[in-house]
Amino acid sequence: MGETKIYVPDDADEFIEDNNKEISREEQSERLFRFLDLTNAEQFFDTDEHKKEFIGNLTYEDFTNLLLHINGILRDIPQNERTLFQKVGIVVPNTEGSIHTFIDIPTPSDFPRTEEKPELLKYAFNRSKELESPEDVGLVIGYAITAIHIFGDGNGRTSRLIYDLLSTNYTGSDSNKEFLRKALAEEGRFDTPNLDPTELLIETCEKMIYDEGYLTYNDEPLWFDFAQIRAALRDRGDLEDQEKETLLYLADRGNYDREAVRLSLVRYLKSSDQLDEYTKHLPEYRNERLAQYLPSRYVVDNDKFAANCNSNDIEGFSKGYWDSKRDMVKELVDNLVENRRLGNNDEPAREFARDIMSKWFDKVNRDRSEDSADPI
Repeated sequence: MGETKIYVPDDADEFIEDNNKEISREEQSERLFRFLDLTNAEQFFDTDEHKKEFIGNLTYEDFTNLLLHINGILRDIPQNERTLFQKVGIVVPNTEGSIHTFIDIPTPSDFPRTEEKPELLKYAFNRSKELESPEDVGLVIGYAITAIHIFGDGNGRTSRLIYDLLSTNYTGSDSNKEFLRKALAEEGRFDTPNLDPTELLIETCEKMIYDEGYLTYNDEPLWFDFAQIRAALRDRGDLEDQEKETLLYLADRGNYDREAVRLSLVRYLKSSDQLDEYTKHLPEYRNERLAQYLPSRYVVDNDKFAANCNSNDIEGFSKGYWDSKRDMVKELVDNLVENRRLGNNDEPAREFARDIMSKWFDKVNRDRSEDSADPI
């Protein structure tokens, strides 16, 4: 192979500039194939040897530039409008139960702070280059893109394309392009391996909880009763409205992102020497697996915390939540690179990640088969 770095001609995707109408996913795929042809992508991704050479010579600047080109084409965005790490506002309920636009939340709730995303992507990029297998590199980068959420949209398609280019031998053949069409189509996440980070992040957070040794799970998970917390906050005249909304937001996340919320609250209570005040200790175990990891377990009295916390507590809890989102992504990357064991079966992380993709793919096909079955 003569070249070891992708050269992107100035006009490689200029065709987007002249087209302001909305186009279909199929048309976007065809534009992507043109981009891959113009950049001679088959020279870099046709064999493992060439892929390894490409990865070894790839700089972070070239990497992010390639991602911007790919995502921009897949979303039909002109070159001068493409950005990484966009900041987005959040809508949360207020104490009266109505809707309030709360623009100070640093990023959508499932992802790290916007300002920390560049550091996290660079961390994933650098760690992935420690791996020998191009497919493993694609696995780490693909899951990192979706866990960090580096674009406003199209993260799943971008991650699937990167993973496919590094896990298969791309020669620009009709069969290569047909597979990519499926991966990038409206149903792509259902028809091809999908790098959804949710289950990996949950297992990663559980491992962090076990390793840090001060929070475990009861048979009933630590739950945040949103209605009770709203009631407890309604008459708190000592708190600013924004502080109440911050705690309500975190309480609501406790119902959907409970691992990160549990981790961040107990981390904060322990660091501020309030753990005994707001938790009760449950020494007897009914779960043998937990007993082998931890010396004790705690259940947080979140209603008491809502009724008695002060401004510093809310600020510390909120900061800890976003810190935990950052830490979870780094830990996820470390788990994949070092192939640590995860899950109930203590499965190596990369195999666990591939199993997630396989289970999702099998489930979708099974559901489709049942939906299409003739009624009895």
